[in-house]
Amino acid sequence: MLAHGAGNKLALPKVVSFDRVRDLDIVIPSRRHGLRRIVDDAAAKAGFSLRPRLRLARRRLSAR
Repeated sequence: MLAHGAGNKLALPKVVSFDRVRDLDIVIPSRRHGLRRIVDDAAAKAGFSLRPRLRLARRRLSAR
């Protein structure tokens, strides 16, 4: 999924090739997340490493 700020007037394309991801500012789960491992593997096969602008990590909540 691609998203951008409300003030951005550029239209998002319907399809983006994966190699274009290397040029985007991306937000992605931390390396422990299964989706991140899949995307990291795909990037490696495409010949690049991801450099996300922001990595999301889930904090565990525990009841006392």
